[in-house]
Amino acid sequence: MRSTLLRPAILATAAIVLGAACSSSGSSPAPSEMGPAGTLGPGGVISVTDAWARATPPGTTTSAVYMQLTNLTGSDDALVSVSTPAAGTAEIHEVSAVAPAPAESTGMGGGMASAAPAGSAGMGGPMMGMHPIEKLPLPAGGSVKLAPGSFHIMLIDVKDPLKDGATIEVTLTFEKAAPITLTVPVKMG
Repeated sequence: MRSTLLRPAILATAAIVLGAACSSSGSSPAPSEMGPAGTLGPGGVISVTDAWARATPPGTTTSAVYMQLTNLTGSDDALVSVSTPAAGTAEIHEVSAVAPAPAESTGMGGGMASAAPAGSAGMGGPMMGMHPIEKLPLPAGGSVKLAPGSFHIMLIDVKDPLKDGATIEVTLTFEKAAPITLTVPVKMG
């Protein structure tokens, strides 16, 4: 009789111990435990804060998304691609100084590159150009800010106007860390 009573208690204890061992084995937490703006890496998370997309003026089919990325994974990583159902194309871009185009040139070349004076109109100085980059390095323990006039995510062929107060879904893909899908608010820029 005694062994009959002990058997269910032993099985229940084994189930609890096994469940605890599985949950503490270093497996990734469920997305609800991490929140919508982080992905688990080898030693921590890549977090995303202050994400927003610029509202599009009437007749415009391009926009940009900005945010801050912080790499707390313990190893270097990089943002390698971005996608969104809100646009035909999403690219990682940077703004940097470029050589001025010759007067007879019909453009900067390289697709979406454009030039604008670095300072106020008529102030001179280097020309600034915007162009896609293959990847955005995220050093271990570091933060990278995507902001107007700097790194950003360029949205090309925006399907419907992005209106202030709306949201869009954006998926960030990294070299090492798991992808992050965000719901990004649209704001006037």
